[in-house]
Amino acid sequence: MLTHRWTRRFSSRAYDLVALALLAVLYSLPVLTRPADVLPLDADLDHEVAPYVFVRESLLDLRFPIWNSYYGTGQPLLADPIASYLYPLSLAPVLAFGVIPGVKVALVLSVFLSGMGQWLLGRAVNLPRSLCLWAAALFMLSGHLANKFSDGHYAYILSYPWVPFSLAFTLLALRHRRPLWIALAALGMAMPVLAGNSQYFLFVLIAGLVAALARGAFAGFEARSWQPALATVALYAGIVALAVGLASVRLLPALVDVLPTMVKYPFQSEGSLSPYTALSFILRHLPSWEGKPTNWEWYSFLGPVPFLGLVFLYTAWRQREARQHVVIFGALGLVSLLVIAQAYPYSPFYWLGQVWPLWNALRNPMRALILTTCALITLGAIGFAYWRAQGWRAYLKTGVLAAGVLMVFLINGYVLYASGPSPTAEGGLPSRHEARPAIAWLRQHDSGVFYVQAYEQAPGEGQKLPPAHYDLLNARIKILDAYYGWYPTVSPAIWKIPAPGLRGLASDPPPLKLQARYMLVPAGQSRAFAAQGYRLAATVDGWDVIETDAALPYAFVLPPGASPEARSVRPAEVDALKPGRVLVTAVAEPGDRVIALETFYPGWTVEVDGRPGGEAVNYRGVMSAQALPGEHQYTFDYKPASARWGLALSLAAAGVLLGLLVASRRSRAPSP
Repeated sequence: MLTHRWTRRFSSRAYDLVALALLAVLYSLPVLTRPADVLPLDADLDHEVAPYVFVRESLLDLRFPIWNSYYGTGQPLLADPIASYLYPLSLAPVLAFGVIPGVKVALVLSVFLSGMGQWLLGRAVNLPRSLCLWAAALFMLSGHLANKFSDGHYAYILSYPWVPFSLAFTLLALRHRRPLWIALAALGMAMPVLAGNSQYFLFVLIAGLVAALARGAFAGFEARSWQPALATVALYAGIVALAVGLASVRLLPALVDVLPTMVKYPFQSEGSLSPYTALSFILRHLPSWEGKPTNWEWYSFLGPVPFLGLVFLYTAWRQREARQHVVIFGALGLVSLLVIAQAYPYSPFYWLGQVWPLWNALRNPMRALILTTCALITLGAIGFAYWRAQGWRAYLKTGVLAAGVLMVFLINGYVLYASGPSPTAEGGLPSRHEARPAIAWLRQHDSGVFYVQAYEQAPGEGQKLPPAHYDLLNARIKILDAYYGWYPTVSPAIWKIPAPGLRGLASDPPPLKLQARYMLVPAGQSRAFAAQGYRLAATVDGWDVIETDAALPYAFVLPPGASPEARSVRPAEVDALKPGRVLVTAVAEPGDRVIALETFYPGWTVEVDGRPGGEAVNYRGVMSAQALPGEHQYTFDYKPASARWGLALSLAAAGVLLGLLVASRRSRAPSP
């Protein structure tokens, strides 16, 4: 009897998950059916996915890619707060299937996990199976996720499932206080950081805090004592501490190495606390709202059906457990709107930004609409659960719910279908295979080539061509592009984070301005770059290879008092360029400095002929070392202490997590 009941319960859950998996695949067909070399996302995907080429090959060669030397002027993979390259659920398919196919698998998997997370959240608030499935379908098809596909925000897609997952596990942990749910709640909170999304990490902390405060208030009111409330908040604090520990391998390097030089991104679009914000959930086409088009960060289409469920919440208020959930998710929806309204003094997050400046550095607070989306769907499902429909009204209820899912599937599915690289003015993107002959010619022409740029069109007319960047990375050629800039910084146009020691960009002397020695541009467009000092070197299979003599060599010796801009430098020999290691052989005189055009970051050390030479020195944003007279080999190694300490903290937290999982075997947690 027990076996039959367990089998029935497992089968019902399996049917739900299979249905969600099929819906995820059907919804994601535009991602899966595009050609193998193109993803249906805009150019934002380029800087987030192209480095997977480097990461994959490094791991297959059994080398840990702590530093990517081949993209921009260098990229610290652990300290990068928006890098998803080491996220297990995306890295595993990339290693198994290759970069582009693996990324497609990771995207579809994230869509499925989004539904699974909302399904679990429905079970955590005691919704019937049918409404759990309905809520899961709405969340995985939501406009908020669709606009991440449209914008090419890969890290946000990967971390999207962990908002409902972490909230579900947190509710279960606060209710049952079992080791299993505590461990899973902490793991769910840490996952957005591992997926390269520190903003969602803050959002899940806020969501959990709202749940803990609400549940603690209910417990304290019922017991007529502060102790249950304090115990609930203390338990949540412990969950957060464990989550921070698990994420320390990424958090600590970012906080120690990146935070001190972080600058607020100049574009932020806060909205006001307005009932009209609901329009972004209801209207598909709206020219603009709060100063931004709804097909951008404001776009969160869910249709009117979830709002219909809110009408029946008054009946749920009579039930004790349901009343708690209505308060929790109602408060979560309000708090998420206050996050968006952080530019106004009536929002507590306005004052948070006054005492904690880092909060103001977060870009686009409208991304908190993911919390509103989760709260709105859950509240709507709770309301529908208490709609006591009989007879023909039951058919009406089923029809309304099904129509809501179908509407969202068609409208937001079109967003995925329509998203993709823009065709050139000549009609159509060149195939990525067309760039390989040009790169091969470039290698033969200059075997020591380093910085290269690739453009789809002339400057000002279009984006760079992402497919060419994959070929450049495969050829182990460093990419210098519009996203990663021409200053020795880590993705300045994305984070606005200057290299450490470069707080005053107007300082004397200013940071080095870099220039690519070569560019790849479509044939016939080389003249547009003549004003920048470039000349045509060759035309190969539809590509113009242009070059300039004004670019600095990657490694060189700088005499005392000389200026790199005056080109009074002597080139040095680059022996190797590996993950986190640069080997340079240079002939120097007393007082000379050896310089490599790699971003200086805390943790770079130098050895001279295999002997320790101390730490590398920051010279105008790039690495340098005091040269010894004569010919010597200089080895620059990236060994940040923050990474070692972060790894140690994460391993310690993982030990605590394992202990909780072992303890859970002695006290089995109830199934949600």
